[in-house]
Amino acid sequence: MTLSRRQLLTHFATGIGVLAVSGCRGRDLTPLIDALVDLAITRDSLSAIGEAYLSDREGLPEQGASSIEALAERLAIDLDWSVDQTRHELSDRLVRRIRSDFRDSKTVRVRGWLLSETEARWAALVALAPAGREG
Repeated sequence: MTLSRRQLLTHFATGIGVLAVSGCRGRDLTPLIDALVDLAITRDSLSAIGEAYLSDREGLPEQGASSIEALAERLAIDLDWSVDQTRHELSDRLVRRIRSDFRDSKTVRVRGWLLSETEARWAALVALAPAGREG
């Protein structure tokens, strides 16, 4: 069996994704969750968007991120997060990732709003975080 270049790249990318996700499992993502909640200037508004995103995606296996842990793992990978990142660095990476999502058409519709996949996941994470959780 021969593989095309596209198939090879797809398999390679999938392998990297699996390795990256497995690297996050077992790592304490509480500091990331706290930092992302802290970045929400208007937590109630962001939570409402997150709740709408989660309810619109209920039952869709490709989203696979209905728990705060799954969302934190995905965002840790997408934002190339490390525990020693400053709030400013995390904020900068979040903004850059949201912009690149729009540039790359990685968007979702939530109740008529067009959101980047990253900001929708961030909103969902904030919605799922316990009320007293703030950085």
